[in-house]
Amino acid sequence: MSAPIFTCSDSTGCSLGRSDLGSQAGLAIADALRGNQTLTSLDLSDNRFNPDVGLAVADLLKVNQTLTILNLSKNYFGPEVGEAIAQTLKTNKKLLTFKFDRNRIGSQAGLAMADVLEVNHILRILSLSHNDMGATAGLAFGKALKSNPVLTTLNLCGNQFGSDAGLAIGEALESNQALTALDLAWNRLGAAASTIAEALKTNRTLTKLEYAGAITISVYRARHHDIAQLLIP
Repeated sequence: MSAPIFTCSDSTGCSLGRSDLGSQAGLAIADALRGNQTLTSLDLSDNRFNPDVGLAVADLLKVNQTLTILNLSKNYFGPEVGEAIAQTLKTNKKLLTFKFDRNRIGSQAGLAMADVLEVNHILRILSLSHNDMGATAGLAFGKALKSNPVLTTLNLCGNQFGSDAGLAIGEALESNQALTALDLAWNRLGAAASTIAEALKTNRTLTKLEYAGAITISVYRARHHDIAQLLIP
């Protein structure tokens, strides 16, 4: 049986999130887009595709020259797909927004994603929440943020980073002049609060930080108060 064909009313944007597409359809979409020259935005989130679909999308991104927004969140692809996507993002020169939340990529793929920020200076928005990336990946993100000059929004919520990673990210905020929004909630950053607070006293770019639970801190308002008290539960 051939895979179903899906069309979108907007030739430049297609939202197929939570559509229960199935992996056969996912593979067909990835194949069809290899030659597509009009679609700029694609949402394939929450379809629970198998890893083969994720690998096919990684291959797609090597040749597609039009996609600038891609959402693959909540497909639970796993580490192999995470690493394949990361390797592709290192050379992709088109994507501006990439969402890959809740894909269980783990530590090694997390490190690969952090490496992306070292070399990809095209991405503006990256979302990698709830991916079990762990402390080592968190440290790598801290290092990458020191040198990335273009990323404006980064979601790292719920990745079990721990305090050492929090310290590294806090140190990065002292020099990073690109980020305007950063989500570090649910990472058990502990003692890193004071380092992050110090960084925010001089960082004039970051305007939104999510740190403790789901509490959003307006950095602009926080600068007029004791930031450390706001960060420490």
